[in-house]
Amino acid sequence: MDRVPVNSKDLASVGYDPITQTLEVELLNKKIYHFYGVSNADHEDLLSADSHGTYFSKYIKEKYPYKKTLKKLKEG
Repeated sequence: MDRVPVNSKDLASVGYDPITQTLEVELLNKKIYHFYGVSNADHEDLLSADSHGTYFSKYIKEKYPYKKTLKKLKEG
């Protein structure tokens, strides 16, 4: 899944698969999480929010089931 970089003190990048309604979030610490059942509206609102981190914490993090992926991005 392709992610787009976001300007945030918490998030590094965000990707979305509308077919599976999966939101992929990369944190600044390089950990990646998948959130399931995320509406396209919530994805779009996250990307257009004045504060991506605040929107994520308030409307995504506690609302949708998620799993941390086992992989981390390679530094380099």
